[in-house]
Amino acid sequence: MEVSVLGVQPKYFIRPNNTDWRHNVFLENSFSPECMHFDNTINYSSRHSIRACLAMNARHLRGTLGNYFPIFLENKSEYYQVSLFKEDKADKFDVIYSYGCYPKNSPKPVVWHTGPTYVEVLKSRKIKHELIEDEIACKARCAEKASLIAVSSDIAATDFDIQFPGHKNKIVVLPFVLPGVKAQSADFIQTKHRNTPINILFVGRESRRKGLDLLLQAYERLRLTAKESMTLTIVSDFSDGPISLPKFPDVKWHQSLENDKVQELMQMAHIFAMPSRQESFGLVYLEAMAAGAVCIGPVREPQISILGNGRFGLPCEVTVEGVFDALSTLISNHELREKMALESVWKFKSSYALEAVLSSYKAAFLRAAGQTSNI
Repeated sequence: MEVSVLGVQPKYFIRPNNTDWRHNVFLENSFSPECMHFDNTINYSSRHSIRACLAMNARHLRGTLGNYFPIFLENKSEYYQVSLFKEDKADKFDVIYSYGCYPKNSPKPVVWHTGPTYVEVLKSRKIKHELIEDEIACKARCAEKASLIAVSSDIAATDFDIQFPGHKNKIVVLPFVLPGVKAQSADFIQTKHRNTPINILFVGRESRRKGLDLLLQAYERLRLTAKESMTLTIVSDFSDGPISLPKFPDVKWHQSLENDKVQELMQMAHIFAMPSRQESFGLVYLEAMAAGAVCIGPVREPQISILGNGRFGLPCEVTVEGVFDALSTLISNHELREKMALESVWKFKSSYALEAVLSSYKAAFLRAAGQTSNI
């Protein structure tokens, strides 16, 4: 039996091309008839609500911009909640899927995709205390009403249950949708990691937040001590401020590249290093894992869980010394690097490959509609 799902996620974010924006676009496309993975059990329609757009961006509008434009401080009661439009005709849908914002007047079961509120992270971003408290209070109300509460990782499920107890039976893990990312074969991975030079890759528009300065300093030190030949490739437009790059022949910089070109760099890379100072998730780690590039990320959640606490990559302290030690370990130990690369590809296939992810969404939509998945 077909289940009709209305997605009311916003189309635009203040930070375009970020994780949230990409997920919403990819999910809509993946359930379209044009997609090779299309499953007509789920009839998915998307309504790119302006109200949802404002709700999802409310923290930024009411925070930083609210200091300059008081109009953004109005309608506080609507924060994190939206009203469905009459033209949405919710009666013809079986389930409402809402990312971030919550459709408060929905007459149908709601699969609400959210996450815990990380207070210290928001404080570090200069978000006002009262706005953080508003968000927590609103999420608590939404959690009571939601049919299912979707989060993007196992650690987010644990943290949400601690912060908003009493809803554990409604929490489901629905990873981000990543089309166009293919897991490489074991033969490809083994061949790559037995060849030199060892290619290190950094991809990130916001180079400072993502720790490129730390990586560069660690790499310069490593060039003086490492016995193996190495290269460092950087893809960044330095959107959060310029960083001076060393003029070494083994350091290459691309201001921007199309996604397929980035995937090619991933496939050539032995190590993907992005020791972010702040990172809500980091889809790029998953892309690197699929390509068999062993990741170096911050010793912070959810990156620790993404990297399997050292099984699929190396979490490190976000310091020059921490990045240097992680690079040294992976460069000097070929057997460890190859093993971690193979493990990371296995993890991607089992948890993040498009087929597995869409199956999880299908099961959640069927459950919310009161049906049982046959997958």
